[in-house]
Amino acid sequence: MMRLQHLKLIGIALFFVASGSWGQDLPPYVDKPNFKLGDYWVYNKLDGGNGKLIDVISEELIKIDDNGYRLTGTEGFGTFVTTVFRNSNFNKTREEGNNKYLHLNRPYYPHFSFPLSKGKSWKQRVEMTWSTASDVKIVFDGLESKVLGWEMVTVPAGTFWALKIESNGWNNGTSAEYQWAGKVTETRWFAPYLRNVIRSEYLEKISGRTYKHEITELRTFGLTP
Repeated sequence: MMRLQHLKLIGIALFFVASGSWGQDLPPYVDKPNFKLGDYWVYNKLDGGNGKLIDVISEELIKIDDNGYRLTGTEGFGTFVTTVFRNSNFNKTREEGNNKYLHLNRPYYPHFSFPLSKGKSWKQRVEMTWSTASDVKIVFDGLESKVLGWEMVTVPAGTFWALKIESNGWNNGTSAEYQWAGKVTETRWFAPYLRNVIRSEYLEKISGRTYKHEITELRTFGLTP
């Protein structure tokens, strides 16, 4: 109960920050947030085609050291628990779960490049592998991200000012039976006061047809003062 009350108070306070005077003087750049142990974020994952809820996922910060950040994650409406590793720039490097599940991003998936400012761009090549599908490898090549600017965004958790970041590129997949190539567009809205992304949209097309279209929206959160 105390945690829920803490969450509600933070949400109300940040809502007024988002819709009040701070929006009249948006900062020209944003440094990496001051993440703290106990920070957590819970998201609705939606089907981008019909808007239906397909999962509820979460991450909670449990360790900070010189190597970066460690978080406890949940998927499958809370039924599958993982440990998520992020580097010093809060980009995911790997995720571990039950039954020797291991998802590796080499060197990391480039969601962020702090400090963030309008017009800033960065590129990164990423190789993904999974222990549960050892013959599958997906390479994101030519993935370029750019900060487009500030927008006020409404999600189930409230309304907040956020920096819009768009990533575009290609991914190439291989397995024992198949090879494929997809065009990827991923858009994220990062809210500095919430220390994380509050909305994201991932669209992947293969041969011009939509293969994956997912949207995540922040539903609840808790930030350590």
